[in-house]
Amino acid sequence: MWLFRKKKNGLEISNDITAINGNVIVRKGERFDDQLLKRVEQQSPAQKETVPLAETKIFVNCKLLLHHPQYQFITNNGSKVTQLLDIIAPIRFSPLLIEELQFMYRFEYRYRHSLTIALIATRMLLDFYQNADKAREAAACAITHDIGITRVPKSILNKLTPLNDDEQKVLKEHPLYSSLLLTYYLGNHNHPNANIALLHHEDSNGTGYPRGIAVDNIVAHCIHLCDYYDALVSARPFRPAMPPLKAWEIIAQKVEEGQLDPLAFTLLNAYLQNLD
Repeated sequence: MWLFRKKKNGLEISNDITAINGNVIVRKGERFDDQLLKRVEQQSPAQKETVPLAETKIFVNCKLLLHHPQYQFITNNGSKVTQLLDIIAPIRFSPLLIEELQFMYRFEYRYRHSLTIALIATRMLLDFYQNADKAREAAACAITHDIGITRVPKSILNKLTPLNDDEQKVLKEHPLYSSLLLTYYLGNHNHPNANIALLHHEDSNGTGYPRGIAVDNIVAHCIHLCDYYDALVSARPFRPAMPPLKAWEIIAQKVEEGQLDPLAFTLLNAYLQNLD
């Protein structure tokens, strides 16, 4: 049972949420709570057929990212590429969820950013668990964590100036959108993928979003930290890419302040310490 804490702006959904098959699963103004999640769960098409990630364009794009010079630190300069691909290749999703993930390709930066986060987090979690099966379960959650970002209006995602309060509110709802979409596709509002999607922007000290609660989940913490790092070192329309060392310094400060998880930082720092 989820425990939802009332926030200043509440947990009202600001937009209709439509699944990739055209079904409207949530209407604007509905409140995100257990009742809504259970209703969305009941609407699920519950597809029994699944497709391995290895047979999708997503897998091809993961290969390309793992060979990109900017992300060689993930693979120890290439020596871990095969190991990481072997972790994600057997992951299976329903055709609808695959279609949803491939829809993200239209949001170029968000698609690359989401897959990069998933790959870095998978490497971290493989080191943490020292178990391929557990790392694969975590990787599946990482791959689907951000699908709700595509339901944020492009006028907000691509804005070149700072977002106003209303726009910030909508952007910070995207973990709710991800959780709702995954509940619909997976037919289970308690599914680990839906859970991680909901938690991936919550901070260690309760200052994150959308619920502003402190969480204790290593998978969510690793995804959150990777999100923070890749966002800093990626060029955006409103600012240039930050040097990796500067990004490291900012993240280290956030860890010291209690916002980001120290264990996740230790895992990531093992790769970043040799960056210029």
